Amino acid sequence: MSASQIALLNIDADWYESVKLCLDTFYDRVVTGGFISFDDYGHWQGCRQAVDEFFEARRLPYKLQQVDYTAPLVPEKHDKADISNLGCGERFHPEWVNLDLRPASPGVQHWDLRKDLPFPDASLDVVYHSHVLEHFSQPDGLRFLGRCRKVLRPGGLLRVVVPDLERIVELYRQALSDALNGQPDAHFAYDWAMIEMYDQTVREFSGGEMVRFVRELSPSQHSLIRSRLGGELDRMVPSNPQSSAAPGSRHPQRIRE
Repeated sequence: MSASQIALLNIDADWYESVKLCLDTFYDRVVTGGFISFDDYGHWQGCRQAVDEFFEARRLPYKLQQVDYTAPLVPEKHDKADISNLGCGERFHPEWVNLDLRPASPGVQHWDLRKDLPFPDASLDVVYHSHVLEHFSQPDGLRFLGRCRKVLRPGGLLRVVVPDLERIVELYRQALSDALNGQPDAHFAYDWAMIEMYDQTVREFSGGEMVRFVRELSPSQHSLIRSRLGGELDRMVPSNPQSSAAPGSRHPQRIRE
């Protein structure tokens, strides 16, 4: 342990501002496994408020152990990464802060990502979002990325997952060529390629046209979709799908020679 690190931090400052200053100054120097003691937490309201606000603002789990009437102890500080998953949908980690416009679980908080994020500046280690950025216009997307950067700590990680547009365009060009050459079921592959290109960016409801398309297919047509969606296909399709479309019955008139 270096001279700048702290194994036991005892804060006996009584008042809100002084306790807050001590935590802001010294907390990050307490080593993992170290202890923090708060004298007068049980007596002075300002001390108690400063401690509670500090841990809540950093989203740090803590459990106080009573030493005596005035001095509780935070046992064994644990450095745990603060991670948020933005626009998580139905996939989220219970130990992360998960945000979505339409929460699918009590473990997900409702939030409109067009607004400022509900975190203090420089408070997160990781910000993650998958298949979210493409739903913004370019100006709104740049503002959104700026807000993500704002809440990251120095050295924090921003991980962004978006559709592979180059691959989607390759599939579209192949499907178009096959359809014009009269290949069997090519119109179906063409329709799917069109949905992959456009539905991600313009959808106005959960799942978009992609879900509608998949649910109209026969089981024999699922192989192409599964190669693109993997296990996500099982979530989209009911356990006993009743196909309302025969193979190749979608819209070949969309293809222009």
